[in-house]
Amino acid sequence: MGWALTLVVAGLALLLVARLGIFALTLGLGLLPFLLIAGGVIWAVSTVMARRRNGTGGPAGTS
Repeated sequence: MGWALTLVVAGLALLLVARLGIFALTLGLGLLPFLLIAGGVIWAVSTVMARRRNGTGGPAGTS
């Protein structure tokens, strides 16, 4: 979960940095989709694994 948040924050930081110049714009906007997608995938996988570890496959508070 920590990695997912890190990737999303890094993607948003690159978007902010991208406003500073052409090179930063190219780099930031080029990497942004990959960082956000990777963060979302890691977040989804970690959520599913946490629910399975809980035993029921349902929300964390129901077991």
